[in-house]
Amino acid sequence: MNSEFIAHHRKNDGEVQTVYEHLNGVSCICGHLTAKIGLPDVGKLLGLLHDIGKYSHDFQIYIKSATNLLNPDIDDEFVDSSGLKGKIDHSTAGAQWIWRNFGNLGLQGRMIAQILAVCLSSHHGGLIDCLHVDGTNGFQKRISKEDAKSHLQECMNQCEKELMATLDGTDSKRFLTEVWCKIVSIVEPNKSEADRLKHFRVGFFTRFLFSCLIDADRMDSADFENPINKKRRSTG
Repeated sequence: MNSEFIAHHRKNDGEVQTVYEHLNGVSCICGHLTAKIGLPDVGKLLGLLHDIGKYSHDFQIYIKSATNLLNPDIDDEFVDSSGLKGKIDHSTAGAQWIWRNFGNLGLQGRMIAQILAVCLSSHHGGLIDCLHVDGTNGFQKRISKEDAKSHLQECMNQCEKELMATLDGTDSKRFLTEVWCKIVSIVEPNKSEADRLKHFRVGFFTRFLFSCLIDADRMDSADFENPINKKRRSTG
């Protein structure tokens, strides 16, 4: 793994958690959580993609400056991190990967891609508004963010070959079929009831996946900060 790319830095002993370690840790936990509804691969994929934007040069300079791994007196790349917190986008890249790989695979692929992309792009600030009150397509605006700001291509070039191999090895057809079958079982399209109830179930399904990702992200981060907690807690 490439230890150059940092996800977290532990204050009490200076230990570093790499982006690769964090992505795999969150993937494992999130897959365990989504397995409760029979979709472990969905959680695993969300976990692998959620912070892939942290491979960007801008984010790495930010976190290394914030954690004193860069010295303002000798490192020319040092930045004032206090004014950059929350301003370097590291959540859109994963959403764009999902959209580009699944969003063009028919109506089912497009729907599933949007559900997963919304979870990924929202994991640091709450679920985004896909449709604003003025009619603006908030989802399209986010997913179309220019690469210079989302850093998708840069991150794909920078991440470990093992991670890319896992992502490239995703069986899109099987993946989408599994998710679609689950959505159909939840929505029950042939059931005679108001459409708004079916829409509610899709929204609830999205929120479940989102909560699994949030919990997995926080668990893995907390376990890194206080490793002893992992032995005291069960992800089940």
